[in-house]
Amino acid sequence: PEWQLTHPYPEDRKASIERLNARAPQDTVGVIVSRAPYLRLLDNVVWDADPRQGYFVGSRFVQPTMRFTLTFPDGWATKNEASSVQAMSAERDAAIQLTIAPAPTADSAQRAFVAQQGVQSGTAQRVSANGVASILTSFAAVSQGDTLRGSVAFVEHGGTVFQLLGYGPTAAWAGKQVVVDRALRSFAVLTD
Repeated sequence: PEWQLTHPYPEDRKASIERLNARAPQDTVGVIVSRAPYLRLLDNVVWDADPRQGYFVGSRFVQPTMRFTLTFPDGWATKNEASSVQAMSAERDAAIQLTIAPAPTADSAQRAFVAQQGVQSGTAQRVSANGVASILTSFAAVSQGDTLRGSVAFVEHGGTVFQLLGYGPTAAWAGKQVVVDRALRSFAVLTD
């Protein structure tokens, strides 16, 4: 029966529309809506992703709910997904990824990262940038037969441990490391 359908039968819809049109006041037919007042009605309507889940202002990522910001390198393609924020260099030879680490502290997250099979780490450095303490470690890892080089930082903020990972193939890493490390150190707490 029609009452179980998600949409009425097409011929029934057509008849219903014709009945509604016949009952509509004739003075509304052909009414032109003024553009400016109509657009003012739409001013506060959110059309895209929920900004409370984070948004970009240029290359700067702002996460208002978790109260932090991170600035990616200029010219890199960025993407905010449900479980990560990512950036890719224009040459597609380096990437940065921000995720939540599955560890209770930055120290334990760093130890778990460097303990992964195939990961060789440099010396862990405790750094402070923008008033935020973090652990920064360089690393090399074999992935699908290629050796990747990178830097990983772990930051504790608001009861969460964030993993900031930057990497690229060995051949490109020397030219990307400085901008990647600058991005990893750009993590900052939002203040009111």
